[in-house]
Amino acid sequence: MCSLHSNVIAQVTEEQNGIDFFVGPWDMVLEWASFAKRPIMVYLHKTYDAQDCRFMEQEVFAKDEVVAFQNKHFINAKINLHDASGVGIDWKMQYQLNNNCVQLLYFTENGQLLLKKSGRQMSQNFLTHSREALRKYERKQMAIKTVAQEKPIKKLPNEVQILLQMRKQYNTQAHTADFLKAYATLLRKYNYNHYEYERVVDEFLSDVNINKASIDDLQFIWDFADDIYSKAFKIVVNESKAMRRGYTKEAIEQKIKQTIKGAVKAAAIQQNYSMYKRAILEIEFAPISDKKEFEAELLEIYEGYHKH
Repeated sequence: MCSLHSNVIAQVTEEQNGIDFFVGPWDMVLEWASFAKRPIMVYLHKTYDAQDCRFMEQEVFAKDEVVAFQNKHFINAKINLHDASGVGIDWKMQYQLNNNCVQLLYFTENGQLLLKKSGRQMSQNFLTHSREALRKYERKQMAIKTVAQEKPIKKLPNEVQILLQMRKQYNTQAHTADFLKAYATLLRKYNYNHYEYERVVDEFLSDVNINKASIDDLQFIWDFADDIYSKAFKIVVNESKAMRRGYTKEAIEQKIKQTIKGAVKAAAIQQNYSMYKRAILEIEFAPISDKKEFEAELLEIYEGYHKH
């Protein structure tokens, strides 16, 4: 096996007692699957209503028989449906997924859907689905072999190699402020789960005095203030006077509005009224000049998705 790809597999796999779940972006899942010439099983989960998710992770994905079969025959990926920076939200519409906490999607290494199942599964039912997907994949491969030639393996971008090395360094060494900023930026660029890069951002912010922050640090905070739940967004909202060392009052207001709109759109797509109300709460304490008009605009956005 190519040493580069061996390192990729070793470093981007979530270490756990169970299925080896890939935790990187979808493009790299496809890259890995293409290299390994294996189909993909995606465990698409949610951040709330986690009872079924915990059951799958503790009672199904940890079973020896399941682990052995999945790790041998599939590239396994775990993707958060609520991660607005990832593919989960797009897939909900594209593949007409229901509102169950657990979604299981099986793909070819090229990203063609083979099978989809939803809801809590017992281990034997889960293996039955996986075997069905594997049979479909093998039939497709037999048909392809009669007409297709093997394609050369693409090399991973140099930045991805740097990212993987930084990930290893993050887990084993002390972190400077510059390292944390560079690592968080690469994690987001390559579409890693936002919980991972926000953890890095939060570590950086824990040592920042906003009133003495450099313009470069303010820019970093600004770039990551795109989630209403993030610490960076809270700083933009609560420390707007300090942020005005780098941005105008009008720019700060527009940034806050843009982030809240993003949360409302995500809530609308997921048909989650609680998420919508949570986003609306941000208006009360934010430096927004036209609160009532803006709230009416957000309601129109939320309701507009349900009219189509």
